[in-house]
Amino acid sequence: MGRLEDQVAIITGAGQGIGLAYAERFLQEGAKVVVAEINEDRAAGAMRYLEGKGDAEFVRTDISDEQSALACAAETKDRFGRIDTLINNAALYYDIDNERNDYEYLQKVFSVNLHGAWLMARACAPQMVEQRRGRIINQSSGAAYAYMFPSFGDEFTGLGNYSYSITKWGIVGLTKFLAAQLGQYNITVNCIAPGVTMTEATKKIVPEGVIDMLPMMSAMKRTLEASDLAGTAVFFASDDAELVTGQVTLRGEFPNPNGELLPGMYVRVLIEQGVDTDAIAVPQQAVQRSRDGGSEVFVIKPDNRVAVQAVRTGAVQGGKWLINDGLKPGDRVVVEGFQKFAAGDKVKPQPLEDIATGSIESDAKVTKTSLSD
Repeated sequence: MGRLEDQVAIITGAGQGIGLAYAERFLQEGAKVVVAEINEDRAAGAMRYLEGKGDAEFVRTDISDEQSALACAAETKDRFGRIDTLINNAALYYDIDNERNDYEYLQKVFSVNLHGAWLMARACAPQMVEQRRGRIINQSSGAAYAYMFPSFGDEFTGLGNYSYSITKWGIVGLTKFLAAQLGQYNITVNCIAPGVTMTEATKKIVPEGVIDMLPMMSAMKRTLEASDLAGTAVFFASDDAELVTGQVTLRGEFPNPNGELLPGMYVRVLIEQGVDTDAIAVPQQAVQRSRDGGSEVFVIKPDNRVAVQAVRTGAVQGGKWLINDGLKPGDRVVVEGFQKFAAGDKVKPQPLEDIATGSIESDAKVTKTSLSD
């Protein structure tokens, strides 16, 4: 007998990726699963994949539409008689347009990634309250904690959008408030915040070179697969988590939201400038704002110690800043990534072959570094 025998779970965005992995695992654990998916082609593929693995049913659902969310809950109740678990997994992710900075688009992302989760919770909560039992599992992201954004250059060009990250931070808050209200009805609300997960969607938007470096940023030193998240979801949905609520679990990345460099962690990449040029292009993560409002970068000095260097930046081009002044031939510019480190830290450069980040120009060399012993 599985841990979720005869329970009923609604999983939004279960047509692919993490949602599909959740659906498969829940079926293996004996649950009945509603594939709540807006895209009928994806849903059809998911239903073919899940065929013979358990009792699954597709309900077309647009989580950003109030009536569609209510209809999903109603159809689930009519078909299976109850709703035990809701997994708010659906979100705009790989299809987000990060170049758009207008309010209308920000509202669209909020309507799906955050408001959609609230609408689905509101639609399912009455049935769970009636049953005096329920589980809501929200999906946030490690991106919610990556708030150490780089400088956007010397010239202010407008406020950033941050749409994915701030909606996923909103999911963390939603989890806390739902848990506080619904606990008295024996309904628990918890949250999974995965790191970069190796789904097909991720592979469409994350450069291969960055994917190759993900194990460096993980405590487990390996990439995170969708199936790795399913066990956590099963636990939150099971009786074993009866008194676990309001919790957020970070999966797959070092639990270091404040960004300190800790022993054994990696500086992400560095770019070596070997020749005089009018400008060198570096990824946006390499440049940060100084206290006096200028721009600065971390560079590796000949003794392999980190130093802060003031620079003058030009216009951004394709996710890269042009540094026009402040660097010398041979300076190695550190791309900070998720970890933050201080001047004086010692690093040990190591060659990293066959990496293509698409983030540098000319004959620049890319290496990785780690802390020296």
